[in-house]
Amino acid sequence: MSMTYTWKMKEIKVMDETNSDGKVLKDAVVQTLWTKTGKDADGNEGVFTGATPLTAANVSESDFKALNSLTEEQVLTWIKALVEPDGANIAHIKQRISKDIEDKKITQKAMP
Repeated sequence: MSMTYTWKMKEIKVMDETNSDGKVLKDAVVQTLWTKTGKDADGNEGVFTGATPLTAANVSESDFKALNSLTEEQVLTWIKALVEPDGANIAHIKQRISKDIEDKKITQKAMP
């Protein structure tokens, strides 16, 4: 079954983090909450919610992105770089989205 996927940020958590050079990086993103939604050819949608920790410990001060300059797409790029290379993880996410779609098709009816 053909599926179209979209990612969306739900929440980020930040804290001041010291990198490997000893520089304090203010409001570094350290935790993310995101969703990946799948839509099948019939328009049915399923959602997977994930949480991905991040660290700026190995980010140089010159490469650090300040919180006020971050975009949703930038943070999603970081998350995808961690999540997508793991084939088992992606297979699990897609399976959960498909199950969510199938679960939504089940209806409850009273006994006759």
